[in-house]
Amino acid sequence: MTTPAGDGGGESPFDVLLPYAEALAALPCPWAIASGWAVDLFLGRVTRDHFDVDVAVYRHDQAEVHAALRAAGWSLEKVVEGRLERWGGERLVLPVHEVHARRPDGEPLHLELLLSEGDAESWRYRRAPEISRPRARAELVSSDGIPFLSPEVVLLFKSARRRPRDELDFAACLPSLAPEPRTWLREALASLDSAHPWLPHLLP
Repeated sequence: MTTPAGDGGGESPFDVLLPYAEALAALPCPWAIASGWAVDLFLGRVTRDHFDVDVAVYRHDQAEVHAALRAAGWSLEKVVEGRLERWGGERLVLPVHEVHARRPDGEPLHLELLLSEGDAESWRYRRAPEISRPRARAELVSSDGIPFLSPEVVLLFKSARRRPRDELDFAACLPSLAPEPRTWLREALASLDSAHPWLPHLLP
């Protein structure tokens, strides 16, 4: 799915996400839009093209996610060493953290489910579990009622790859980051890489 920046296709720039949100409403557990779409939900505008919809769910909820999506007719494939393999509901453990969900009935819905680490109180960074964030701060809700991951959490993931779209998302978010999330992101980044090129931009 490609959505041009600034083209919402309706009254809201996020109308394109509504079919996904409606499908995910059937899940009996929390979920949140992740990656680039989460950045745009935070900013309240579409800042760049998007080619997929990433959704974060907690690893400890995976059985409920599998059961609910299969009951709704979705086909599910796990990503194992870069390969797509059928996910039959067996428990997925690290390093497996990505599942592709598709509707087989012709609907153009394709989700990339990202398994998040954490518990009832805290979100934890998959690549360094000692880095955590209270879920009340890691999970936000847009004005359209769409749950999404907070920008500092999204940017922490993006900081490890720094692809062109990650740099665009960082630049778009930076002016709108409040002091507390900015400080949290700076400290988390510094603990991983004291020479990370984003660090000077996160100074107060």
